[in-house]
Amino acid sequence: MPQQYSQDAPLPLGLLTALSQNMHAMEQYAALGEQGRARLIERAGQAKSSEEMLWLVRHLSDLS
Repeated sequence: MPQQYSQDAPLPLGLLTALSQNMHAMEQYAALGEQGRARLIERAGQAKSSEEMLWLVRHLSDLS
């Protein structure tokens, strides 16, 4: 069962790592609304590989 997103919850480690390696993606993440962040965190929690996590981070603008 997927975990529910909480605004106070820490980011998943894989997502945090991927964002830290891509300044443009980090800026896009900061610009996302609460719903966009929630969708990203939920999808990140379902990522099966680091490549899938990197793909999510590269396509942040699709979630806004």
